[in-house]
Amino acid sequence: MSPPRDIHHVGFERRHPRLTVVFEAAAAAAVAPLITLLRARVIRFATGGQLLSVIPGGAGVVLRRAWYRATLATCGVRLRIGFGTVIRDPMTRFGDDCVVVDHVRIARALCGSDVVIADYATLQGRARRHDRRDIPLRDQLGDEPTTLRIGDDVWIGAGARVLADVAAHSVVGAGAVVVSTFPEWCILGGVPARVIGERAGGYA
Repeated sequence: MSPPRDIHHVGFERRHPRLTVVFEAAAAAAVAPLITLLRARVIRFATGGQLLSVIPGGAGVVLRRAWYRATLATCGVRLRIGFGTVIRDPMTRFGDDCVVVDHVRIARALCGSDVVIADYATLQGRARRHDRRDIPLRDQLGDEPTTLRIGDDVWIGAGARVLADVAAHSVVGAGAVVVSTFPEWCILGGVPARVIGERAGGYA
């Protein structure tokens, strides 16, 4: 039985919680062999994500959720990972109700709840500065990846490049390149990104 096409929408999950549990149990069983290979160190973490990233539709969404729920440091409820999206570091964390759309690349990030990341965005913490001339650039990257922190209720627009932390309730415009951290409730845009507005109002 194939999951319906709209299972990746939170509305489906809230309307049909029992059916969602069935699909998620089937997905967990389906990805179990991959998890076994990962734990046996036959495949790498990124390899499993890459294999599952090319499965389309609702089936892909529930399979990727099952994989990341079993392998990430923290994976909140109702995580939705789109087609072609790959997370490279298992130390990545997601809060509840996060949506990562299609063809996104995430190195290592700690994402709060209600984060939305649109198509073709990249989250990659900045490596050390390339300021030495005595060794090649590839040798200046460092061994430990930088962890990005993305606050609750953040929208990251299509094609954005996030190289610095993003405060809660922020909006990052499409195509923006974030190299600095700004206060909460800001709307960021441009290259490099700067504050171009502020989200109106607020909520309890």
